[in-house]
Amino acid sequence: NLWIQPLKTCSIMTENNGENNVKFSKSKNSKLLELINTSNLEQLSQFIETSHAETIISIRKKGVYKSLNDLSLRTEINNDALAKFYQLISNCKISKDIWNKYITSDEILMPATTLALHVGPFAINWIVVNCDFKILDWDSRVWQNETSKITTYDIINLVASVTQQLPVCNCYVIEEIKMIKNKSSINLLIQNQISTGIASCVKLITNQGTNNSPKNKLYLLKSSASARYFHLIVGSEAISANYVMKKILSDTDINDETLQRVSVDEKLKRKYNKMLSDEKEQVGWSLLKALTFMFIVDRYNKYKYQPVLHFTFIADGLQIIESVIGTTSRYTIQLNY
Repeated sequence: NLWIQPLKTCSIMTENNGENNVKFSKSKNSKLLELINTSNLEQLSQFIETSHAETIISIRKKGVYKSLNDLSLRTEINNDALAKFYQLISNCKISKDIWNKYITSDEILMPATTLALHVGPFAINWIVVNCDFKILDWDSRVWQNETSKITTYDIINLVASVTQQLPVCNCYVIEEIKMIKNKSSINLLIQNQISTGIASCVKLITNQGTNNSPKNKLYLLKSSASARYFHLIVGSEAISANYVMKKILSDTDINDETLQRVSVDEKLKRKYNKMLSDEKEQVGWSLLKALTFMFIVDRYNKYKYQPVLHFTFIADGLQIIESVIGTTSRYTIQLNY
């Protein structure tokens, strides 16, 4: 099940002004910005020259536009072309059914940057991947050692500190921790508390942006989703992530078409190779979580218009939930792979 905030029908009107510039009210400006940040090439080309639409999308991959002024500065498209672009959209009387062709409630867009977080048995790890599947950075924070005893007060301080360290990204991904009753259950409980605490802080921060700010989203993968996606489940247990990491970081050709898309520069490879085996394992899981989410979104967008796959996919243990504030709508979205 995927909880998503549906994008409502967008109707944009302009405010008359003595100059040739097009001005919008604050709320309508936000709706227009949302359209520009979420539309594909075909959709944008309905309102502006294809070359300009390509420029808008190409630059958008480096980060969504924070305002119409930001779009103007970054794309360097002339003001007359942009004014006409905004005017065409504002004058277009699009019915609800037609508008759904442009912004639909079942659309999951690939974020410009995705940060995945993994809370392991001794460290908190995060990794940043862009929409081209290039690993931009990874880092970690040790939260306990063999002799330390962590208290509730420690957890609160840790969560606040780590949240401040996280890079600002368009999307945050965390995987649920499966609770089991054994000798390690206390440690798992603490890991779950840390994970939930960070997720809550991230969602609170992202919802405090201005109306013109792009909405950063938080997704929760169902427990063991990344292990299942990369076929790392043996019996009921997940095996090491190092097998997949070696493939990704290998200098030789990879037979796996999916992993071929993932790239990492030499500086990060050297940083990884200097880590201890346990550190490598936990960094590996943070990467697999990011890739699991991105591959699902990529495949969903690729096949969503095929009747067999549209809203019908069965994959045991694979669930994405987007945490939102306010009204939500529920959809069942699954992919065959």
